Amino acid sequence: MNKARECYERSAKAGNSNGMHNLGLLFESGKLGQSNPARAREWYSKAAALGFDASKERLASLEKGIVRSPKQQDRPNVLSLSLSLSLSLCLSPNFEENEI
Repeated sequence: MNKARECYERSAKAGNSNGMHNLGLLFESGKLGQSNPARAREWYSKAAALGFDASKERLASLEKGIVRSPKQQDRPNVLSLSLSLSLSLCLSPNFEENEI
């Protein structure tokens, strides 16, 4: 997961809301260790400010006290696709921060 985190951080720093959202997912689910809803909320807030609807939904759930566990997913296929597409984009040999 460290490589995924690195990729999502690069993407997020480049202003990509999908990378921001995926970092939120990693922190919320505990896939980076222990669940950290506060850090997840930070990343979701940044993505939501850019209009990322899934981050707005996760923020609303966190406000209600609903935290995603590592095995729990709102939309399993969409989440898996989102994470894997972002990671493959970041791992691409042509990845440039300004291209995301």
